[in-house]
Amino acid sequence: MANRAMLLGIGSKEFDDNNDADIFAAGSYCIPLFWFTLYSPEDVVLKRIDMEDGTSEQCPTLIVESNAAKKRTAHCKIKLN
Repeated sequence: MANRAMLLGIGSKEFDDNNDADIFAAGSYCIPLFWFTLYSPEDVVLKRIDMEDGTSEQCPTLIVESNAAKKRTAHCKIKLN
């Protein structure tokens, strides 16, 4: 499995494997620094990830509502459609 970071857009803050997601951007083996301008510390949530060996792990995940992300990017002079 490749190490990929993806910036996804979904219609709910409840992210799971059943959500249809729009991929806004993706990066291999990195997280582009400007993505962090979209988030605040309150946007870090723990999501349980099922591992291939049958166990599960808590994984910190960044989730923000699109209106808040657009407002933050406008403040930083970054535009997302």
